[in-house]
Amino acid sequence: MREFTEAEGREHDRHYQEGWKLIRGDILLAGSRASGAPGWFARRRLAKAIVCFEAALAIHPDGWQSLWALGKIHQRLGTADLALQCFARAHALNTRASRRGTGSRHRGGRAPAATHAPGRAALTALRDPQRRSAWPTAC
Repeated sequence: MREFTEAEGREHDRHYQEGWKLIRGDILLAGSRASGAPGWFARRRLAKAIVCFEAALAIHPDGWQSLWALGKIHQRLGTADLALQCFARAHALNTRASRRGTGSRHRGGRAPAATHAPGRAALTALRDPQRRSAWPTAC
């Protein structure tokens, strides 16, 4: 992994933090239940957050936290295939980072406390169409 310049690090962190501000309260976290489809304003915030996290990934492609957040956004929007792709890639990157000894840290410090990478059990459950009925709370 290459080193970031200080300006790149600030830019990454700006996009990353802005993305989290936009999705707070609109994504499903462990133990929360979907209250129906997101409304127009929520979908607009989630779409803006996608742009933020993609910008962060353009600077730091190994940022599994940004990929995980994208997966949660797609999960909330009901685009299960995109969510699964994001979760699988985030899991692979996080596993690789753990083996390298860099742990779960990204350039800007730790991800917000509510975030966690999807485990193997959740990814297996999402791949099985019969088990997707638990989709809203699987990750």
